[in-house]
Amino acid sequence: MNVLNPPLFEALTREFGEVRVTDQGAAMIARHVRYPGGQVRLEVGSAGEYYRVCCAFCNDTRFRLWINHRWGVPDPKTGSRHRWAAICYNENCLAREENRVELIRRVSWYDRTAGAGRVKILPGRVTEPGTPKPLPRDFLRLSELDKGHPARGYVRSRGFVPDLISQRWGVGYSEAGPFPGAGIGRLVIPIHRVTEDGARVWGWQARRLNENEHLPKYFTAPGLQKTAFLYGAERITDGTGPVVVCEGPIDVWRFERDAVALLGNHISDSQVRLLCRLATGRPLVVALDGEARDEAEVVVTRLRRARESSILRPDPSPVLLMPFPAGRDPADCSHEELKRRMRRLLQTT
Repeated sequence: MNVLNPPLFEALTREFGEVRVTDQGAAMIARHVRYPGGQVRLEVGSAGEYYRVCCAFCNDTRFRLWINHRWGVPDPKTGSRHRWAAICYNENCLAREENRVELIRRVSWYDRTAGAGRVKILPGRVTEPGTPKPLPRDFLRLSELDKGHPARGYVRSRGFVPDLISQRWGVGYSEAGPFPGAGIGRLVIPIHRVTEDGARVWGWQARRLNENEHLPKYFTAPGLQKTAFLYGAERITDGTGPVVVCEGPIDVWRFERDAVALLGNHISDSQVRLLCRLATGRPLVVALDGEARDEAEVVVTRLRRARESSILRPDPSPVLLMPFPAGRDPADCSHEELKRRMRRLLQTT
């Protein structure tokens, strides 16, 4: 497996067995800041690639101990070895010093190698918006297609009105876009970037219309770093009501507004920062697919800690989990059912 810190990955594999990778290939984005008094600290914008193992301190079986790819590697300016960059999302086990020491002991040969400056971090990609990715050349909105077109039929099969989805979300179709499997055609869902100057289309994600298992269900515009975006962010309205965090665009359509999608079931540092900024003072409700219950709980924990740990803008607003049974997701529910679920959830806080 291609990772940014092969020695650390190897050490964790030897000690823990299976190691899973999140944000694979994503570099750490950080800067050194000199504080009053002369102290230099590292301010991290995005931590990048993490290695996930089952925590040995709390009998975790769900890979909830996250260890950053720079853990143990000395910072050239501060000398810090990024010990902060390991966390147990199950029971916060590394808050205890004896557990931190034990983790270092378990990978002692790596720790000695890293401390001696013999571990080199490989260059990774920078998870930033980058440049806009144009829609496919043959893109047509759903409202421009024949009434019997398969793309319109797929949208109807999911319980939506094609012309309304076209108008509200700008969704369309491409037959010959840069997709795997030439000529199969896909539903094309524009992704917006929200700035102080407004929102504009920055890329897209395309969904297959059939169940051909030989082709990926989703295909993202080449070069688009989807972990730098929140689908639906442009439709977060002013107010104090909850903002929902989903997996995919179709889930967001069901909520109609004040909902965003991660375009996956993991949340990146960039997405955490965006959510904390766009939903300041408002409840956050995590509503991932039923099969992603473990991932949803990690998203909840990360958002809660980000809100609580903010030095400049700590936010006491709740972060809640809206669970779904296996095999169901928000798009499988009616809008009215989701509103009832939301009311019950908020009443319990």
